[in-house]
Amino acid sequence: MFKLNELAVVNDNSRIGTPNHAGDLVEIIETERTALYDYRVKFLDSGDTVPLKQKELSKIDPKDEILLFNVGDKVMTNSINEECIVTKIDYLHRQLEVEFSDGARRVKGVKNISKIKNGKRLTLLGMSSPSDRTDKMNEFDVVYSNRVADIFLSEYKNDDDTYTLPASIVDKLLDLNRRDSL
Repeated sequence: MFKLNELAVVNDNSRIGTPNHAGDLVEIIETERTALYDYRVKFLDSGDTVPLKQKELSKIDPKDEILLFNVGDKVMTNSINEECIVTKIDYLHRQLEVEFSDGARRVKGVKNISKIKNGKRLTLLGMSSPSDRTDKMNEFDVVYSNRVADIFLSEYKNDDDTYTLPASIVDKLLDLNRRDSL
C-alpha cells in the first residue's frame, strides 16, 4: 500500500503504455480506491496525472541514490572516466541512459556513474579514509536533501526561490528536528 505523497515507480505490469512509462517516477497524489484503480499518480517528469492499480506500481527507497540524478545532469562513467549527460532515467531497473560527447548513447547501472558537481565527482564509492568518507557523506546528504526539497516542496515554492509552507508542515519539520537532536 502506498501513502499520499509517497514516491513510486511504474512497473512492467502497467497498462498505460508499457514500455513507454515502465521505470518512470511518480508521486501518489490521491488514493482513489475505486473498482478499477487504487491511486491517482503524477509523473514527476511531465506533471501528467493518471489512475493506476496497486500492481502497476513498485516501491522505491527514498534514500536510493538514483533519486540524486536528473535528466540533463553531467556525470562521469566510472569505467572510462568520460564525462557524459543523463538523457533518461529508469528508476525501476536503476539505470541511466547517458550520451557521450560524440553522440553515442549507453545504458549504465547507477553504480557505474558518478554525479559531477562544480567540476568534482560526487561518489560514495572508493573513499579512502574515515574523514574522506564523512566529507562525502555530508556532501551526499546535502545533495539528497536538496533533491527531496525540490520534489516534495515544489508546490510551495515561490518565484523568488523561497517557500511558503502551511503551519502543519512547519510543525512536522520542527518536530522531526527536535527528535533528531535528542
